[in-house]
Amino acid sequence: MRGTVPIFQPSGFQKQVEMADTCLHSYCLVTAFCAFVVTQTGFAVEQTSRHHDTLFSEDHRNSLVEEATEARKHLDPFTDPVRQNIIIAFLLYGCHIGLGNQRHAYYFLREATTLYTASALENQATSAQADDADPSLESKLFWLLVVSER
Repeated sequence: MRGTVPIFQPSGFQKQVEMADTCLHSYCLVTAFCAFVVTQTGFAVEQTSRHHDTLFSEDHRNSLVEEATEARKHLDPFTDPVRQNIIIAFLLYGCHIGLGNQRHAYYFLREATTLYTASALENQATSAQADDADPSLESKLFWLLVVSER
């Protein structure tokens, strides 16, 4: 997924995984990312048909999306870290597109672009980039949102 959605550095994402037990933003980000990968790659459905395993079923995929959505309800999207909130909203957009829920998907995409615009207008670039060492990720996120919206 790194070539398609280049908004994470592996080391930055690893930090989020390590903090998932203690930080709600990190937990929500990691859960949304896992749900995104499973829904976008079709891994769950492919594994079910190949191995007849109940662990990797469509229900499992849906429960990952539900968990990420539920965890996100406990976050204030306008608090720091702004960039994480934008990415979480984008990942949930991708999950719902993968599940065929266009109405829910565009709600999350609209929210991600609104948060991005609001953070740019409020000149929060330093806090928005604080979690990643690569400043080019910010422009990649911008273009990913623009292309997705079109």
